[in-house]
Formats: sequence, C-alpha cells, structure tokens
Amino acid sequence: MSARAEGTDSCLGPLAFTLGLALVVIASIALPWYAKWDAYQEAATNYAEQLVRFESRLAKRPAIQQALTELQARSNPRGSYIQGQTLGLAGANLQQLTKGLVEGAGGALISSQIATPPSEPPLQMLVNKVRMRGDTESLLKLVHRVESGEPTLFLENLIIRSARSRRRSLAELDVQFDLAGYTLRAESVE
Repeated sequence: MSARAEGTDSCLGPLAFTLGLALVVIASIALPWYAKWDAYQEAATNYAEQLVRFESRLAKRPAIQQALTELQARSNPRGSYIQGQTLGLAGANLQQLTKGLVEGAGGALISSQIATPPSEPPLQMLVNKVRMRGDTESLLKLVHRVESGEPTLFLENLIIRSARSRRRSLAELDVQFDLAGYTLRAESVE
C-alpha cells in the first residue's frame, strides 16, 4: 500500500465519525422540530374546522334571534294579567273584557260587579260576578274564549238555570259565574 492510500484510509475513519456525529446532531434537532411542526399543522387544521363551524352558526344567528324574539313576544307574561294602572282601571278593563266575551259568544250581559278579595303582592286578584242570558251554544263559545284567550282568566262558581219566562225560548239559559283574573299592583308596574 502506498503512503497516499494509507493517509486516505486514516482520514476516512475520523471523517465517517464526524459525518455520523453530524447526522446524529442534525437528527436530534430535526426530529423534535418536525414533530412540533406536525403538531402545529394539526392544531391549525382543527382551528380552521372550528372556524368554519362557528361561521356557519353565526350565519344562522339572525334567524334564531328572530325566532327567540317572536317566542318572547308570544309568551309575554304581562299579557297574562289584566291591564290597568290602578285597581279601578283594571276592574273596568275586566268588565269591558267580560262584556266583549259575552256578546262575542252570542249572549246578553245582564249584570257585572267587580270584587277584590285580599291577595299577596305583587298580584291582585279581581273577580267579576257576572249574570248573562244565552243558549247552550253561546255558553260553550264563552267558555272556550275564556279558556283560550288572554289575559288568563278563570271561570268559577258556574250556575246555569233555565230562563223561566213566557216570552223566552226554552233553550235560553240564565247563567251566573265569577270571572277571575290577576292584575299587577301599581307598586310593581315597571
């Protein structure tokens, strides 16, 4: 072997070791960096998918907001109470409402009297003692309108008698009942 071949062989060992060491150092730096980069890519993909979902939900928001507003308007608790700034006005409103219900059902209002039994604040119960004339059909319509309408009213103490008069038809009834509801007291009105 020549001196030159021997010098080349003696240089290849340290050169291979240096290259191997450099590869190990580069691999020890590159592999964690690549794993971190991969994790960042995966997180970026997840965030992009979340953004698409949030944007689609955001696009639906006006329709949902409108539906919620309509639902709140329909379920307004104030509509369940007899309106009136004072107890006298609320009583007058209940009497007017009663007259409209009776006449709308085809009956004839004979008398109407408001009573205010003791109640717990902030609600005050109002009771309208009513006497009317009508037939079975008008009574049925009245009960249906009271049951399904607003404000929330309660029909109590129902007494039904035949109208005893020669001028009246046998189908005509004399009906007495209490129509009760609640009003908010003036102190609690906003």
